Amino acid sequence: MGDVCRKWGRAAGFHVHPHQLRHSHATQAIRRGVDVFTLKVTLGHSSSATTGHYVAANPRDSSSLRLG
Repeated sequence: MGDVCRKWGRAAGFHVHPHQLRHSHATQAIRRGVDVFTLKVTLGHSSSATTGHYVAANPRDSSSLRLG
């Protein structure tokens, strides 16, 4: 998988690595409202704490915004 990512990245003029794709997927999923437990299963993690390391916090977001 790493070789394929690097090949596609070079063709597009970028440095791409599989870990970067996982991190981007996790961050975008959380920003679009996917809960961390669903994402944990999707990424194959045994702990939601591990999933939390993939997710970049959005300083403009707050849990209180989702309580309605």
